[in-house]
Amino acid sequence: MDDKLGGSDLRLVLIAAAKTECIRYKRTFKECGYPCAVTGLPLEVALGVDAAQNLAAAVRKCDAVLIDFEGVPPGEAPRLIGVVGSLGTPVVGLLPADNCDLIYACLEAGLDGYVVKGVDRDCLRLVPAVLMWAIDRQRDAQARNHVVDALRHKERQWSAMLNACLSLITYHDAEGRIIWSNAGETDADNRRIDPLFGTLNDEIWRPEDEAKGECPVPRAIRTGEPHEDVVVSVDGSRMLQRAFPVVGDDGRTVGAIASTLDTSALAPAEEAIKIAVRAQASATVAGGIAHKLNDLMAGVAANVDLVLQEVGDRPEASALLNEIEDAALSAGRLSDHLLAFARGGKYVPKILDLNDSVAEAVQIQARNCPDEIRIESRLDGGLWKIEANPAQMSLLAAQLLANAIEAIRGAGCVTVATVNETVAGTDGERRPWLEPGRYAVLEIADDGCGMPNEIRAKMFEPFFSTKGRGRGLGLAGAYGVVHGHGGHIAVDSASGKGTRVTVYLPAVDADEASRGAIGSGAPRSPVEAPAGQGEVVLVIDDEDIVRHAVARFLTRRGYLVLKAADGDEALRVCARFEDKIHLALLDMIMPGRDGMEIFRELRESRPGMAIVVMSGYDRGTYERALLEAGARAFLQKPVPMDVLAAAVRTAIDRQAAEETAGATGVAGGKAIE
Repeated sequence: MDDKLGGSDLRLVLIAAAKTECIRYKRTFKECGYPCAVTGLPLEVALGVDAAQNLAAAVRKCDAVLIDFEGVPPGEAPRLIGVVGSLGTPVVGLLPADNCDLIYACLEAGLDGYVVKGVDRDCLRLVPAVLMWAIDRQRDAQARNHVVDALRHKERQWSAMLNACLSLITYHDAEGRIIWSNAGETDADNRRIDPLFGTLNDEIWRPEDEAKGECPVPRAIRTGEPHEDVVVSVDGSRMLQRAFPVVGDDGRTVGAIASTLDTSALAPAEEAIKIAVRAQASATVAGGIAHKLNDLMAGVAANVDLVLQEVGDRPEASALLNEIEDAALSAGRLSDHLLAFARGGKYVPKILDLNDSVAEAVQIQARNCPDEIRIESRLDGGLWKIEANPAQMSLLAAQLLANAIEAIRGAGCVTVATVNETVAGTDGERRPWLEPGRYAVLEIADDGCGMPNEIRAKMFEPFFSTKGRGRGLGLAGAYGVVHGHGGHIAVDSASGKGTRVTVYLPAVDADEASRGAIGSGAPRSPVEAPAGQGEVVLVIDDEDIVRHAVARFLTRRGYLVLKAADGDEALRVCARFEDKIHLALLDMIMPGRDGMEIFRELRESRPGMAIVVMSGYDRGTYERALLEAGARAFLQKPVPMDVLAAAVRTAIDRQAAEETAGATGVAGGKAIE
């Protein structure tokens, strides 16, 4: 009875007691214009021990199941209908007219369709029509379910997006009542509970400007146009409300959608953004000043070295020149402060304990601190290590501590503490400016005069001071150091309530940081480099004083020197000069084209030429990329002439050694202090 007979559009599984029923029904369907393939399944198999598996195998690829319930016990009929129906296939029954109990049991079990068998065999001609009706009905139901599922999915998406909004989103009817808001929640029974449902807009908000008479929501409903205004809630919070009319099919306004944002919560963030923007603008200016100052001091230092060689036997002249050199070095230290403020990178970072820098600053300030001011230290002995420049960390701690001491009039106390802190992603609302991670935290608090808001807004600006005569960059330098190390500085202060400055510096694992640091380790002390042997050096610098002084110095050291005032001129010199150019001394910041672009073109035009880079800007901006691209060394201006001579000699010798050995790659360079 499990033979598959015939074949055409309709695929039918027949469950019946007699095998001859398959041929009979197939012939009847064909006569009615419904040719089909009928697969028979014995009734004893459908009701047997493995009925579920047998039915699943038979029904897997059919369009409908026809069950002849002749001889099926009334108690077994519902189970058979339930098993077949669970497979997702329409079930049509042939019910005997003389068994009312069986008919009732089958109808209650949920047949998709049925035909009552009578004495007249023509009743079987109704079966194809009932089968097709059941199949179409199921397909319609599946299509409806698909549409409903898609709509529910879209509703969940829109709900999630609206619930993620910082603003309160409300949907109002034509009377201004709230009929939906993203303040609502869904309970365990999937029912939405909205505390604002049914509330009039005017029961919650009123216009800040009473003269306007109404809030944006009723105004949008009345005028049919979008409106925006500041409103005040019943609890006194100041909010920005935007309302947009909802228009029906007939063109009339049927309601409004409103977005209401509590602007009082954004005030601290807006103030922080303003401070950051001002600091960034000042940092850009400071970086430019530092670059120019370093260029000038590089020229001064080079010329001083040249003159010292001429007057070495005249002590008085040498002493005056040494004073000039000291002044140039002082100016260089000032440029370091400017670069620190300009978020000037970490220079040569090391793995260090912040406690060391803090303890040193406390020790120095304690000697100069008035007797009536106490300094209390609470340093965490297990403080996480950080990757930072030691000099800049000392500058940071000393500057913050000095500010705290100067804020106290008379007797008082300054508390210095360090602690480990892990910032989780859930801290975003409380401290949105901090990325999740591990931080070594420095906190310096004083019980001094504090700062009003208008002073606190300017405290990170360069050269701003409340002391009459400012001492330079001050907290602006501290701001640059912290942000240059990927950290954050926060200030909590009010008039008469003291000030608390908290510095967050990213903690690192010593092993990882030591692998990633550039040029880590102690700075190399320069030694007297051998003189040149007629090698050709191209000096590229837009500052005349630097270019001429370096050229004179290298000429005296035995090199043949070519000069160029910018990158384009340097490329022209390389194209015209027929002999070998052993080394190019390249300033990265010049008018015209970008220094990295000139660097790449020099490498292409003269592959065998070593390149040593100089810059008055911070090392972190270019150093890693240049050394990885093949630069032999990076020199930070102002650079002592003995260090310059050593760098030039080393770069030329290494280039020659690699060419002699037939090296195919260019070894990376190293940073030189």
